[in-house]
Amino acid sequence: MRLNVAAYRNLLKGAQRTAILTTNGVSNTLVSNAAEARNLGVEAELQVRPVRGLTLGASGSINDSKYLRFSDATGDRRNERFVYVPKYQFSLSGEYRTDLTSNISARLNADYAWVGDQASNECVVTGGTRCFAGTSDITGATRDQINAALVEATTIPSAGILNARMTFGIDDDAYTVALWGRNLTDNRGITQALRVPAPFRNYVSGLRRDPATYGVTVAAKF
Repeated sequence: MRLNVAAYRNLLKGAQRTAILTTNGVSNTLVSNAAEARNLGVEAELQVRPVRGLTLGASGSINDSKYLRFSDATGDRRNERFVYVPKYQFSLSGEYRTDLTSNISARLNADYAWVGDQASNECVVTGGTRCFAGTSDITGATRDQINAALVEATTIPSAGILNARMTFGIDDDAYTVALWGRNLTDNRGITQALRVPAPFRNYVSGLRRDPATYGVTVAAKF
C-alpha cells in the first residue's frame, strides 16, 4: 500500500486576467494583472495491491482559491470566480492482470473520475464585476434575474465519468486486442461555456460531453 498526502498554500502575484468591455456597441478585451491571489489545498493519493495482479487506486483534492487584492479600470474584481478551478474532485481506479495461457495475457482497467462544479466565466451575481451591469434586457428580465441566469449558464455542473478497457495480449503484448468503452453512463453534461456580452442582451454558448462510446482496437508491434 502507498499513500501520498500533500497540503499547499500558493501565493500568486501579478497573474494576468481579462475582462470584456462593451463600449458604444463594440466589445473589447482588457488584459490586466491581478495584484494578489492565493490557493489553499489538500491532495491525497492511495494505491493498494491486495492480491497478485490486482491494483486499486483512489485520489482526491480540495482547493480553495480567492483574490486578496485585484482592481483595474473595471473596478474592484476581488469577488470574481476562478475559471475552471473546481473546489472538489476525486477518482477511483482498478486494474487486474492475469495470464490466460503461457503466451496470452488479459488486463482489465476501469476508472471513475468525479469533478465538482466550476466556473467557466469570472463574472458574479453581485458586486463590481457582476455578469450584467444594465437594468434590464430585451426580455424585460431584471438585473438580478439576468445575473443569476448568467452565473448558472456559465457554471459547469459536477460530473462523474466511468471508463473501462479489456485488453488481451499475445507474446508479451506483441499483438493486442482491446475492447473499450468511454463515458459508460452517457453523461452529456456541459463541459465548456463561453459568455459574450453585448448591449441589452447576453449570449452564452456551450459544448456538451461526447456520448457513451465503444470500440475495439487491434495493435501489433514491429
